[in-house]
Order: sequence, then structure tokens, then C-alpha cells
Amino acid sequence: MAQDELEIMVKLTGCWTRLADNGRVFLSGSVSDTIELIILPVEHRRSESDPEWEVFLCERPTVTNRIQADTTEPRVTASVGSKGSS
Repeated sequence: MAQDELEIMVKLTGCWTRLADNGRVFLSGSVSDTIELIILPVEHRRSESDPEWEVFLCERPTVTNRIQADTTEPRVTASVGSKGSS
């Protein structure tokens, strides 16, 4: 990527590799104190022109919710890699 292209980019967040309860790998990062960015692989692509990854924004669990869930890690509530009918 050329230097002039980098100058017009805005960094949203860094991402970390996570493991969902079902064993699927995904990426996540905090956009703010209340918003999390989730990047999921597309498991069932219909053609080569379909995207390989999907990006979602979701509400970050609060400290209270994390304690109630008995975890300190954000959790993905949807099954990673599964896709509803479109």
C-alpha cells in the first residue's frame, strides 16, 4: 500500500483471534467502551465472488453481564460460521 493511501485511512481498532464456543475462529476488537467489532468467516460461499468474511458491530457486554455469565471474555451469541437463509 502506498504511503499516500495510508494517510487517508482511519484506524478503527485492533483485532484479536478468538475461539467461539463451537470451536470456530473469529476476530474481535473494541471500537468503544460499548461497541465491539466482530469479523466472522463466511462458511458457505455460493460463488468465488461472495465475500470470505463478514463484519458486524454489536453491543459489548457490560461488566455486570460478564460477572453474571461467569466469564471475563466477550461472547458471540450467534453460532460463528452459520448463516441464515438469504
